[in-house]
Amino acid sequence: MKYIALCLSMLLLFTACKKENNGTTVVTRTFVSFKLDGVIYICDSTKSVSLNQNNDQTLSIIASSQYGDIVTLNLQSPTTQFLPGTYLNTNSNEFKIITVPYYRTFGANANAGNFHYTIIKSKNTEIEATFSGTVEDFQTGSPAVVKDGFFRVYFETVAGNLNEL
Repeated sequence: MKYIALCLSMLLLFTACKKENNGTTVVTRTFVSFKLDGVIYICDSTKSVSLNQNNDQTLSIIASSQYGDIVTLNLQSPTTQFLPGTYLNTNSNEFKIITVPYYRTFGANANAGNFHYTIIKSKNTEIEATFSGTVEDFQTGSPAVVKDGFFRVYFETVAGNLNEL
């Protein structure tokens, strides 16, 4: 009798815990993470927007850590989509971090550093990419190494010109 009661209670437990699809969408966590000269930064407060102008796309991401570090990433695609592939630092493809508590600014752009993004997933408004390279400490001019960089963001597309926003 105990065996039957145990089997029935297990059956009841499994049927009561049945997962239902009620049409809700599960949102995947968005974040930016990387190592800067061996120090790990995890920025899980992210905002991103894609500006569609002149038949290209510019993605701007701003993220902050729980300690107040601020990271900005700008990525431009020569087409109207962000296609998987590698993008080098240029005037439009930039990386910048302001670190706390020392308020040092590091960055890479067309004039500083040697940096690249590799988009590994681009689907609708979601992008995942890795990044790495050498950035410049804008206070001292010294190089710093960024490695093991990764971001996952969802973005909103805005049509128009930056000057109109």
